[in-house]
Amino acid sequence: MTKLPSFTDLLPTCERCRHWHELTETRDEERHGLCRRFPPIPVMDEEGVTSIYPFTAPDETCGEYGAQQ
Repeated sequence: MTKLPSFTDLLPTCERCRHWHELTETRDEERHGLCRRFPPIPVMDEEGVTSIYPFTAPDETCGEYGAQQ
């Protein structure tokens, strides 16, 4: 018997997006990653200007979902 996907399996979350890059290891308790949908965001720190990608949790959504292919 084939199992039907649940509603949560179909949600457009960061974890299921092709632009999300997971940073956590399998032994980590909490998962997180980087959203690479757009170029890095410039930020100012003590050393000057640098750029970063936004950190996201796997269950977050942004509206720019890029489905896995």
